[in-house]
Amino acid sequence: MSQSKKNTSEKEITFVIDAKEFEGPWSKAVKKVQKKVQIPGFRKGKAPVDIVKKRFLNDIKEGVLSDYLMERALQEAKEQGLEPLDIPMFTAFEVQEDESAKVSVIITVWPKVKLANYKKMKIKKESPKLDKKELKKAIEDLRANIKKSIAQKENKDEKDITDEEVDSYIRESLNYESAQKMEEEMEKKMLAEKKVEVERKFAEEVENFLLENSVADVPSLWVYRKEREIASDMARQLERMGIKGPQLEQFLSAQRETIKEKAGRQTKLFVILEEIARKEDIRASEEEIEAVVEDQARYYNMKKDDLLARLKEDEDKWNNVALEIDHNKVFRYLVSLAEGKVK
Repeated sequence: MSQSKKNTSEKEITFVIDAKEFEGPWSKAVKKVQKKVQIPGFRKGKAPVDIVKKRFLNDIKEGVLSDYLMERALQEAKEQGLEPLDIPMFTAFEVQEDESAKVSVIITVWPKVKLANYKKMKIKKESPKLDKKELKKAIEDLRANIKKSIAQKENKDEKDITDEEVDSYIRESLNYESAQKMEEEMEKKMLAEKKVEVERKFAEEVENFLLENSVADVPSLWVYRKEREIASDMARQLERMGIKGPQLEQFLSAQRETIKEKAGRQTKLFVILEEIARKEDIRASEEEIEAVVEDQARYYNMKKDDLLARLKEDEDKWNNVALEIDHNKVFRYLVSLAEGKVK
């Protein structure tokens, strides 16, 4: 057996399975393929083994990979002192003349991470401000649209619609106490939107600080999965907009580099947040997880206990939910650090 380094998150190991051990799984895979294939001159499932091996070698290898070698590779990795975090990625699989098997796989492990000095992170946060000119324009645009609506409804020229008619429309059709009350509500709403935008930009700056000042090898398998996830989400959104077929494929192809970059950033951020969670021992409590699940249950119109039971039946799903909550908690902690609220 041997082990070579790809990056700190990927270890390539090579090992040999002797003929005696490999005989059973190999024969089982051969018979499985033999039963399914139809070769001219032979009844289905009755073709000689030598012919099946010659013609369907790749199918047999795939059967061995899925039914036996996956677990065998994980076992080998653990025997070599590794802690696999994902399925093995096979790079070589050769059945040798003595019927032993030589296998090479890449094992995903937790990488070495050099974190940014996040406790010294200080980022200036803007104060949300609403430009009075912007508010005035928004009010003027709304009143202009109301005039247009009244004109169309009453078959009049917009120039003939008075301010009093607009004010009346605001009270009677939009259900505001007065035009002034509507303008006050617009101001509150626009200021709230500004606050949300300030928070979004600040969170983005925290992310950029972490990504630019931390060093971490990210597993290529995780990046690949994230790429597919982003592309699938993008495809669903485009299909809802009526973009399909070759046009959809062309758009996704043009976005390939952007998707790849986004996937790399998100995966690296995941690794950084998990490393900080481990270092600071920040984990969501059972109560915090259940509170989030309760919100999700309400969103999907489900009973909380039913959703909890469903998640707990699948360990991977439950762990993923818990991990997402952990990382949100870590990020809130980092935002507080950047704001100078905690030390």
